[in-house]
Amino acid sequence: MTLGLEPGGAGWSGAALAAAAAGAYWVHASRSPARLGLKVLRAAGAAALALAVLRPAIAVRETAMRKPRLLILLDAGAAMRGKSGAGTRWEQATAWLEKARARIAA
Repeated sequence: MTLGLEPGGAGWSGAALAAAAAGAYWVHASRSPARLGLKVLRAAGAAALALAVLRPAIAVRETAMRKPRLLILLDAGAAMRGKSGAGTRWEQATAWLEKARARIAA
């Protein structure tokens, strides 16, 4: 199982917008005479806005081993209706598939 953080809807444009907002906040905070508590609240609001714009998503991936699907096609053309040994080629192919079904499915 692996965890990953993937961007949601905004992509690079949202990241650029969030970076511009963070830069504007940094310039404003450096000039503001506000106390530290107010600056922390403003920073938390800016971070919440950036997360709302970027909409990150946590992706959980699990690797599971399973058998690949197998599709067997038989041609029902004139060549398969021709005689070959004991019966037609079609009958031989379907009989082989019935016998080998358990080995194919395992």
